[in-house]
Amino acid sequence: MDGIRSNEQKEIRKGVYDFLVIFITENGYAPSVKEISDGTGIKSTSTGRYHLEMFDKVGKIKVAAYIQRDKAGRI
Repeated sequence: MDGIRSNEQKEIRKGVYDFLVIFITENGYAPSVKEISDGTGIKSTSTGRYHLEMFDKVGKIKVAAYIQRDKAGRI
């Protein structure tokens, strides 16, 4: 069971990372946690945040301080 769960986590994490790369390439800025959750099919923003924290922990990305954007994505 742990192997299945681990594989699922790896697939989800890969999907999150791929989404980040595509989103940043297309928009020029990082997505919100909500946009990540919506864009990857993750039901919970806390799960999306968890994956971001794991990427940050291993040095794959750097999670910046919270930045407020309006609905159009402007800072």
